Amino acid sequence: MRETTVIPLKSRTLWQNSRQRLSQELKDAAATYICGKLKDDLSQLAAVIAPDSKIILDEADPDNSTLLFQYPSLYASNNTAYVQPRVKLEGGARSALDPHQNHTLQPYIIDVLGEWNFRVDNVTTIDPQRTFWDKVMILHGWHCGYRDEQRLPSDRQRLSRHYYDVAMIYQDPLGKAAVSNVELAANVRRYTKQLFNRGWMKLDEAVPGTLRLVPEGDFKQALMRDYQAMQGMMLGDIPTFGEIVDSISALEADVNSMS
Repeated sequence: MRETTVIPLKSRTLWQNSRQRLSQELKDAAATYICGKLKDDLSQLAAVIAPDSKIILDEADPDNSTLLFQYPSLYASNNTAYVQPRVKLEGGARSALDPHQNHTLQPYIIDVLGEWNFRVDNVTTIDPQRTFWDKVMILHGWHCGYRDEQRLPSDRQRLSRHYYDVAMIYQDPLGKAAVSNVELAANVRRYTKQLFNRGWMKLDEAVPGTLRLVPEGDFKQALMRDYQAMQGMMLGDIPTFGEIVDSISALEADVNSMS
């Protein structure tokens, strides 16, 4: 006979309250650092290397954990353009760091300015298999949010990037390995429930057999519009939105076949 551990309702409520309090404390600590010391340090650096630029807070971020590095553009722009002359620096203190690897990073512009040294060594990066499952949880959550409550994303959320990322990783051997890594998938789901959960995300259903990823209805149309607007930020061959959805559908079927 299998042993079962039953957590009394009062204890479960206390644990949930403690978890929520810890999550809020982490958010507050991150916001204090990002809006204070980090912003000041970056502003001093920007004043030296790019005097016409500035570091400002992203007032659209409710967590106060995002900075914007605004720089003068060589091209005419407006406030409604999809790509703005700024670099968004998103921070936070709640993301998991394992599994991770250290890599050397370099920007694509090095292909043009090869004599410039833009390499950054020993950067801690999250393993792409975890990134894959993090984003799968986002896709499942939004599917359920629209299915049950007709939730639609705001323009600033730019959700189509997550669908593109999941589709492209899934087509890579790394993605195939991630799908078979059931232990990591379960770990990511638990962690997401603990620190990022919203009731409408229905994360209890984000398991083989009931995982839902394919967008539908008005939500799908909103994603398609966002994806079309995002294409100026992509390099190389750009898959159609239909191809992205087909890949997501194949992934959903792949995971659910494991139930």
